[in-house]
Amino acid sequence: MAQERSPTGSGKNIELSGSQPNLSNIDLAAITIRNKRKHCLDYDVNDQLTDIQKQMAEMMALLTSSITTQKESSSKLANDIANIKDQMSEIKCGIGKTE
Repeated sequence: MAQERSPTGSGKNIELSGSQPNLSNIDLAAITIRNKRKHCLDYDVNDQLTDIQKQMAEMMALLTSSITTQKESSSKLANDIANIKDQMSEIKCGIGKTE
């Protein structure tokens, strides 16, 4: 058998009921409006974005210098290879003349 229950606030003072407060007698002057937290978060987000932009600028500078260094190294390597080829052909010509 299911036990019957009385509705909320029955037999009690209606103003003290838990789920349905009586809003008709609230003093509107006593209500205060709080600032939203959104403003604090905006500052944090802006600071984080500024930090990210600084870090990205540093990374771009590093990448640019790395690319420049790689280009210089590859051109030096190409020159060295060309010099070795020239020296090898000179050696081959020298060997052919002495035989």
